Amino acid sequence: MLPSATLENVKVLVVDDNGVNRRVLHEQLRYWGMRVHCAESAQACLEALDYAVTDGDPFRVALLDHHMPIMDGETLGQSIKETPSLKDVLLVMLTSVGQRGEAERFKTIGFNGYLVKPVRRFQLRDMLSAILGSVSSSSPMMTRHTLAEARPTESKKRQDDKGKTLRVLVAEDNPVNQKVIARILEKLGCSVDIVSNGREALDVVSRSPFHIVMMDCQMPEMDGFGATQALRARGEGERRTPIIALTANSLHGDRERCLDAGMDDYISKPVKAEDVEMTLKRWIEQETPAHEEETEHTGGGSHLPVLDEETVLELYELANGGDFVADLLASYKTNMQEKLASLEANLRDLDHNYVEGCGTLHERRKPESRRGPRGKMVL
Repeated sequence: MLPSATLENVKVLVVDDNGVNRRVLHEQLRYWGMRVHCAESAQACLEALDYAVTDGDPFRVALLDHHMPIMDGETLGQSIKETPSLKDVLLVMLTSVGQRGEAERFKTIGFNGYLVKPVRRFQLRDMLSAILGSVSSSSPMMTRHTLAEARPTESKKRQDDKGKTLRVLVAEDNPVNQKVIARILEKLGCSVDIVSNGREALDVVSRSPFHIVMMDCQMPEMDGFGATQALRARGEGERRTPIIALTANSLHGDRERCLDAGMDDYISKPVKAEDVEMTLKRWIEQETPAHEEETEHTGGGSHLPVLDEETVLELYELANGGDFVADLLASYKTNMQEKLASLEANLRDLDHNYVEGCGTLHERRKPESRRGPRGKMVL
C-alpha cells in the first residue's frame, strides 16, 4: 500500500521547453487544486525556485522534462539537490524515451519519481500523492511499475461489503457521454446499465437494485430532477440508493438545486475518471459525502476551451490501445448530424412563421403615403 497525501494547495513547478506539454500539465495539476507555476528552461526553473524560497513560499515539487536544450533535466536535478536551500524540493523526471537503468540513476541523484511520456493522469496523480505522503528519505523510487503493483488491476471487480460486484445505473441521453461514462465505470470494476431518460431509469430501478445511480439533469421525456423526486417519493426501504447528478454546469446554486431534488452529490461534465472514482469511494466505501464537506466541486463551467486537451488525453488513456476513441468520434458525428438536421428544421419553421407574422402585421399597419418636400413620396 503506497502512502498518500492531498494535492490541494501544494505548490508545484513544471519545467519543460515545450509549450503544449507545459499547458497540458498545468491544467492537470490545477484541476487537482495544486498551485502551479511553469518554467521553459533550466535557468528559469532555478530562478523561480530561488525566488520562492526568498519569498517564504517554497515549491514542494518540481516536474522536470529530461530532454531540454542547454541544460537537461538530469543536470538540472543535480544542481537543485546540490543547492542547500533547494535540496528538499521533491523531483519527478518526465522523459519521452525511457531507458533501462535510468530510474536507478535518477534515484541516486535525488529524484523521487520517474515517468515515461505520455504521462497518464492516474499515474501522475498517484505518484505525486505518494511522494508527498512519504515520510522517509529511503522511500523507494516511484515509477509506473511501482504504481501498477499498488493499484488494483482493471479486471478486478469492485465489490460492496457483501462481496457483490457494484452495479451502477447511468441515465444519460447523449450516446457519446454514455460510452465515456460506461468505459470509466467498467475500468473501475463496476457492472454498468445505461438508460436514455428518467422514465426508463425509474422502470429499471423498480425491477432491479443498484448500488448507485448517475442521473443526467437534462434529458427528454423526464429529466434527472423529476426522476429523482419520483424515486425518492416511492420510498426505498432500509437502503437509500445514492443518486449522483451529471450536470453540464457548475454554476453557483446548481449544487443546492441537485440536493433539493433529492440527489446526493453531483459530477460536472465533461466527466472525468477521477471524479467518478472519488464518488464511488464517498458513497460506496463510506467516505465523507460531498454535501457534508466545505469545499465545492471544481471543473466544468462556461470558461472551458473549445478543445479540452486534458479530456482528450484521458479518452486516449481509457482507450488503452483500442478503438474506443474512434468509436466515440463515429458516435459523435452521427449524433451531431441528427441534432444539426433537427436544428435546421426548427430554424426553417421559425423563419416561415416569422415571415408570415411580419406579412400580416405589414398589411394591418401599412402607413398611408403623403407628399413630402419637392413632391417626393414619403411613407
